[in-house]
Amino acid sequence: MPTFALAPEQTDTEKVILAEKYFTVTHNISENWLYCKWKGERTAEKLIKGAEQLLECVKTTGCRKLINDSSELAQSVPDLVDWIAVNFAPRLQEAGIQYFAWIYNDQNKIKNFADSVLSKEKSDILVMVFDNLKTAEIWLGSVQK
Repeated sequence: MPTFALAPEQTDTEKVILAEKYFTVTHNISENWLYCKWKGERTAEKLIKGAEQLLECVKTTGCRKLINDSSELAQSVPDLVDWIAVNFAPRLQEAGIQYFAWIYNDQNKIKNFADSVLSKEKSDILVMVFDNLKTAEIWLGSVQK
């Protein structure tokens, strides 16, 4: 199991457990959820690597809730729709995720990609789509801990 270095600016309630150029994973300890923030452009290779790293973060923390923030992505990777829906989502569920808040909006460049993933994904994870972080946090806070 990998060990994640913690950033110096962390608090008792939030800890950055993974930081890459194209995404960051923060563990909200008080709410016991992960916040994954994707940024910029991503290649298929980066997306797969990041997804695998995120999976390890889920396993390491034991979180059952995840906020996946794609609001600042510059592009989608349409050829990975099936990989995410059929390969990654079931493994994310197996790792323990039960609630998944996905942040993107109608103007976001990944909207069609995300909608395609959601239409093909067959896990039992309860997925809700939001256009901002605050409403995603409110929803996750309202579901069982």
